[in-house]
Amino acid sequence: MPDPPDPRLAGLGAGDYFVAMSEAPLTNAAVEWLRRAYDALSSIVEVPPEGVASKIDVEATIADDFTWEDRRRFVNYGRGDDPADWFRRIETAWESADQRPHWSISEVIAVRGERIAATTIEVRRADFVTDFITVDLISEDARLRRHVAFDVEDREAAIAEAERLHANDGE
Repeated sequence: MPDPPDPRLAGLGAGDYFVAMSEAPLTNAAVEWLRRAYDALSSIVEVPPEGVASKIDVEATIADDFTWEDRRRFVNYGRGDDPADWFRRIETAWESADQRPHWSISEVIAVRGERIAATTIEVRRADFVTDFITVDLISEDARLRRHVAFDVEDREAAIAEAERLHANDGE
């Protein structure tokens, strides 16, 4: 294998190049898409009677072949392919506290190409913070195609999922 272009990556295997190994910000199109999505969620003051999805252009945001899966041990919403059901799961962030939640990316763990990102997500309220890892695949037309949630302790599983997505759906 040739020397990596960045000396900070020396000694890493080919599959490890995407893992954050420096202080340089790690980003790609998927990370930027996620930042915009979490900003949009954070701007919603309260869930309207017709749900969070009514505040978001679902057709422009969610891919036709969208699937989601929750692999967390304690809070586990299962899996599915219905965007409306996924948005109902998101709405629990408003239901579980009287304060408006603020969503943000606290850490970019890994990126793979331009369309796959593993990030630590923080949901903060005035007196409560929860965090978890997500691995997200953004479609070529910039819509969410795959979303998988992990416990924060499951970094290796999240990175493995990013690798799997890249191998199956990569650029």
